[in-house]
Amino acid sequence: MTKILGLDLGTNSIGWAVLDASKKRIVDTGVRIFQKRGNMNFLETTNLSKTEALILSFGI
Repeated sequence: MTKILGLDLGTNSIGWAVLDASKKRIVDTGVRIFQKRGNMNFLETTNLSKTEALILSFGI
């Protein structure tokens, strides 16, 4: 009996399925949903700070 684990990784969730390849059927499925936490715009904030520093260094 060959089993296959399928994963769907999202930004706020993880979905999964277990398949039985020999019988060609779905054994089980599920999903976990995560709540939004902290500063989700971390990269934008970091990039903005770098841009501001660059502008200040050139005196534009």
